[in-house]
Amino acid sequence: MALKIEDLFQHKALSPLSQEDIPTLNKIQMLNTDGYTEAEVRAYVIDPIVKILGYEKGTTFSPDLERRVDFIDSRKFIDYKCTLWEENFWIIEAKKPNARRRKRFEYAVFKQALEYAVHPKINAALIVLCDGDLFEVF
Repeated sequence: MALKIEDLFQHKALSPLSQEDIPTLNKIQMLNTDGYTEAEVRAYVIDPIVKILGYEKGTTFSPDLERRVDFIDSRKFIDYKCTLWEENFWIIEAKKPNARRRKRFEYAVFKQALEYAVHPKINAALIVLCDGDLFEVF
């Protein structure tokens, strides 16, 4: 589906949050994620936020989950690969919460996501790291 420049002007800005979304975000903000697994971070934190941002499978703004990326000698799976106007634009790497990591992610976590983002089949402009408590955008 090819978009025209006029179509882009209609989708450039997010609509204000709906009144239904505000309680969801407040609930996420109040979660105690200690002991969550990575899958629980995805299900209870990231998935609802991605939905609120307007991402829906099969649309111009589509999230792809657990997409395989082949490297020279290994196969990796990206947690979220999000498109913007049908082009890869950003990825989200989910991590299980870590009490020692309350202020920032370690370089090894960023490096893993960076490898995904720069892969020729991905070429994402933004990287988001999330462990349920902490979001970092690069």
